[in-house]
Amino acid sequence: MRIVPLTYPVPSDLPVPYTAMLIFGPIVIGLGIYFYFTRHRRLWKKGIYPPKLKFSQDNLLEAYLSLSALMMRSEKEKRGIQVQFINRYFNRYFPMANYNFGDSLVFSMRHPIQIDSVCSWLKREIPKDSERAQVLFFLAGIASLNGKINVREQLFIDRIRAELSISKGVLEHIYSVYESFNAHFEEQKTQRPMRKVKRVELYRNILEVPANADRKTLKQAYRRLAKLYHPDTMVDATEAQKKMAEDKFNEIQNAYDFLQNELKESAAVD
Repeated sequence: MRIVPLTYPVPSDLPVPYTAMLIFGPIVIGLGIYFYFTRHRRLWKKGIYPPKLKFSQDNLLEAYLSLSALMMRSEKEKRGIQVQFINRYFNRYFPMANYNFGDSLVFSMRHPIQIDSVCSWLKREIPKDSERAQVLFFLAGIASLNGKINVREQLFIDRIRAELSISKGVLEHIYSVYESFNAHFEEQKTQRPMRKVKRVELYRNILEVPANADRKTLKQAYRRLAKLYHPDTMVDATEAQKKMAEDKFNEIQNAYDFLQNELKESAAVD
């Protein structure tokens, strides 16, 4: 039996265009990738969030991190607990993100972002107000770690709110939610039940209802907030955004249920 040796085409056997593509194609692609990332890195170092970045979980996380770094630069005394909070926050809401937390944070601290550049990207890529408001929810969480948001932090967050075109009412609602979170945390830490009057006040603030709110008023407030923050309304949102909305909406649900029960108990006594 005659054995025919296998032969493979070498570049000289191929048409010139194919040969050129095989030789120079990888080089061109490699150079393109190199210049793409080099250009973005130059923008980052200038404090500019690259405007042409596509929306992705990783890029959204970087936007969050760059804003949190700005806040941390002015709050050195609680930087340790802020880093812990941010790391836990990202692990919870961005578990599949491909990033190095330490390196990204150090880079953002050394090269502070220009607020208008990152907020412009967020506004373009996240058109829905309630989803952009999650950025404020994140920043308010960092600011409230010691139980109180100071004036400097309030001014910073309010500037981000304005850049993102979010209403002041939404930010006040976020502050109310965190006030409730902190009160519950203090209750667990001290193992002392929160005073009922305090709990009622916190939940009224979350639902944004007056002290004399009846059942109809509570239901209207609940439905209004549900349209804004219920996870089911976020059809095009990422899983991270939906999870953030779910955690926030749980506190709204708790407030509504508690105040409804209060009205039932009051009616039974009367």
